[in-house]
Amino acid sequence: MSLYTVSYLGQDQWLAYEDTQAARIYAYVPKLGRFVLHRQLGRDFYWDNELDWSPVDAATGHGIVEAGRLGKLDGRRHRDLLDELTAEPDHKTLAEVFGAQPVP
Repeated sequence: MSLYTVSYLGQDQWLAYEDTQAARIYAYVPKLGRFVLHRQLGRDFYWDNELDWSPVDAATGHGIVEAGRLGKLDGRRHRDLLDELTAEPDHKTLAEVFGAQPVP
């Protein structure tokens, strides 16, 4: 499991999960309660490298999810992105990302 906080201009924006077997990046979206394939983040991670990617462990990632502080999308300002991520069929549940065991 590879988890990252993704920052832009020093501000944490997303909690991201890298599926190393499929070479895909998923972002946690609190409104949806799941990690969703995020093509733009994947493009940055694998090609552009314009954002800052900081590895985090499972306990830290679980805390970020519990706090719901990253990945918030305002339904008015970010409607298009929220609609795109909501419609994305490729997603991961919290159990798939963190495993069946609770994180201390």
